Amino acid sequence: MTDITDAGPLVARRDWRKAVISSAIMLLIAAAWMGWRAAQGDHPPWIVLGLAAAWCVIGVPLLIRDRVPRLIIAGEGLSWRETRKDPLYFLPWSRILSARYENRGEDGHVLSLTLTPPPVVEQQASDRTGPFTVDIEVGGLDLSRTALQAAIRRRAPHLFGRKPRNAA
Repeated sequence: MTDITDAGPLVARRDWRKAVISSAIMLLIAAAWMGWRAAQGDHPPWIVLGLAAAWCVIGVPLLIRDRVPRLIIAGEGLSWRETRKDPLYFLPWSRILSARYENRGEDGHVLSLTLTPPPVVEQQASDRTGPFTVDIEVGGLDLSRTALQAAIRRRAPHLFGRKPRNAA
């Protein structure tokens, strides 16, 4: 078995295919709604279709070009950013006590990390007593939840507690 420091980092980016498909669906829904309203004899607000088309013409190329790493799983820890312009945050594996995936409905899927408490001085300076958690959005990434979990477990075996064999 290779050492965790020998394993190269796993880089997850925004899945531009999902973004393009959702934009196309939005445009089709707007066009269908406009057609239905026109068939009913109403004068539909054409601005809706115009705005949806403008989003597809302007927004989709930006989505396709967005290849900035959003999540990096490396031998020394985990790095992530929420948007392409945000700084890259880093957590060493030693600071992470546990990890789990959560489905937050409309808010998407997140990787929820429970952290060790910071030194008492930092806690007093921030007036924060816990819980010390970080939620990382993973719903729109180009890697599956299984691939991310396997990469994390390979580098930090203490995370994602193993299920018993007879568990569902």
